[in-house]
Amino acid sequence: MATFKASFVEVNVQTRVGTMPVPNLSTALRLNNLTTTGSSAIVQYGGADWEAPKAGFIMVVCDGAVDIAAGSAPTAGATAGVHVPANTPREFSVLAGDKLAVINAA
Repeated sequence: MATFKASFVEVNVQTRVGTMPVPNLSTALRLNNLTTTGSSAIVQYGGADWEAPKAGFIMVVCDGAVDIAAGSAPTAGATAGVHVPANTPREFSVLAGDKLAVINAA
């Protein structure tokens, strides 16, 4: 088991030098902590499945290795999604409507 922590931030486009998506910290939303298990679980917020309100970045960290997946009905697993090593902060882009699933890494 591991404690999975995630935050969502919207994307701001900076155009001083060009077009580049950057996380907008003023829009940060800290999602519920999740204790991972051997079964894929959807990340919750406010008592329901969390869903990205618009395109943005999801920032994750976990005290144990996990696999995560995003999509409209994601299932995380060893062959689905992305591996996140223990204690390694990572950022991923998500689309509007995406949900997150997480599972202990095998």
